[in-house]
Amino acid sequence: MKRTRKLLAGLTATVLLLSLLPTTALAAPQSSYTSESGITVNVTPLPAELAHAKHIGDGVLMVEENDTYTFYDVNGNKLGTGSGYDLKGNFNSGLAPVSLYDPYTGETAYSYINKTGSLAFSARFQDASAYSEGIAWVELNGKNLYIDTNGMGITTQNFVRTYDFHDGVAVAQLRSTSSEYSHDGRQIDHYVVIDKSGNIVGHFPQRRVDYEPAFGWWYMEDTVELGPGSDYVFRNGSLPVTGRDDEMYLMDKTGTLRSVPGLNGANIVACVGEDRVLVSKSTMWAVVTMDGSMTLPYLYSYAELRSTRFEYNISNLGASDKDGIIDINGNIVVQVYRAENGRSYLAIDAPREIPVVRGTVLEREGASRPERLAKVPPKGQRQELPV
Repeated sequence: MKRTRKLLAGLTATVLLLSLLPTTALAAPQSSYTSESGITVNVTPLPAELAHAKHIGDGVLMVEENDTYTFYDVNGNKLGTGSGYDLKGNFNSGLAPVSLYDPYTGETAYSYINKTGSLAFSARFQDASAYSEGIAWVELNGKNLYIDTNGMGITTQNFVRTYDFHDGVAVAQLRSTSSEYSHDGRQIDHYVVIDKSGNIVGHFPQRRVDYEPAFGWWYMEDTVELGPGSDYVFRNGSLPVTGRDDEMYLMDKTGTLRSVPGLNGANIVACVGEDRVLVSKSTMWAVVTMDGSMTLPYLYSYAELRSTRFEYNISNLGASDKDGIIDINGNIVVQVYRAENGRSYLAIDAPREIPVVRGTVLEREGASRPERLAKVPPKGQRQELPV
């Protein structure tokens, strides 16, 4: 009979679970385990003095005190300090966006810091995003541009809107007066897909609109727009979009559309694998295959399955960062179901022989499920529900 461990551990050090679940527990030896669906979770303890540090990406931990940031690596080694700026995003590609306020001019400028806390470039931007896949979007002199990790532009194209790189590409909106888009030279906003060299590799599908046939005037307009609930990035080669018929589609990087049957009014949030999509209806999320069958019913709300959108096929579970991890099949990988009096109670789906954390370990057989686990039907009793 498979056993579920009930772990009782003191809250004295931060544990990083795939950098997704910043829960706290006593120091423990390095350990890992794999769920039945093949998801491996590594548990790495941190030094007790960093119990209250915040993980801000790229293996960097930060402690803020008296308007000064101190940065550490996951082994507790001090990387550096910084002050005079405000962090505006997490580290990615070794850099994090910051803002600097000048009290004499009343103006705010943006730049980036490295892991030592030092400015990587001069503060010359009017806005700046966190890096994604080595590229960030910035606003410079009223223009929306993409820059690399050296602060150099990857293209001279001025975009109307810019979105993050993911899956090797980014969605951007450009404004063109080319005769390719308009006979009379009017300005046309058009979404495109660009690569990391700034080249346009795909276009949103378009149609011709003849608005003054007598004069031969026409323009091209996009037939689809970015889907509601989407974070506007490609995942597994697909991007959720909405047609003018209000139908949801998955668009590939070249602009080719693919329909997903059986949505029944649901919105596509993201593509979470070659054969599955994350969908939303009202405030609830579910996972559906491309043929319309359901693998994870509407059991969880956006507040419970947030932030990661099943990146690497797992997602945070719960209304706070300390509630657990769920995989794409609905299996609870790690569940923190109660924390009180300085102790944390966890249910972990793992074989007995795997060391998970040092502390008091109580084996449970046939015991009732923890409160938050009880909402998921036990294996063998799950049923497929309509979307």
